[in-house]
Amino acid sequence: MMMGVSRMSDAAAKAKKRSLTPKKKEVFLADFADTGNVTRSARKMEISRMTVYEWIEKDPDFKTKFEAARDEALDLLEAEIQRRGFEGTPKTFYGKDGNVRSEVQEYSDTLAIFFLKGHRPDKYKDRVEQEQKGGLEITIRDLRGERENKG
Repeated sequence: MMMGVSRMSDAAAKAKKRSLTPKKKEVFLADFADTGNVTRSARKMEISRMTVYEWIEKDPDFKTKFEAARDEALDLLEAEIQRRGFEGTPKTFYGKDGNVRSEVQEYSDTLAIFFLKGHRPDKYKDRVEQEQKGGLEITIRDLRGERENKG
């Protein structure tokens, strides 16, 4: 070690990474709004996902911004689900020679169904109807007396 230069302890280095710097939080939130994935966004910031959850727990302003970023990410996901379900995605088929044989637009019925269930649950939710026929008989016995006689 050189004279006058000291190394930061591991604990101090970890504390620095977890530090509540506004810039670090803003960069995390911007990435999280794009990805919707806490782990991936935390890794980009070189922090643990637990640090993010500590920020949420200890900083009400960060928690509010985190929830807004999560909503933004979910809006992007919802738009992608709608696009794949209703606009489709191009699919290219190639021949053995490697040349394009045909191109078609592929749609996802499953994504379309989930989109409709989420936006119109009154109309598209799963329904279960149960009907019971016949009577119901209930028998109640007092077992206290039987226990006393066995003793």
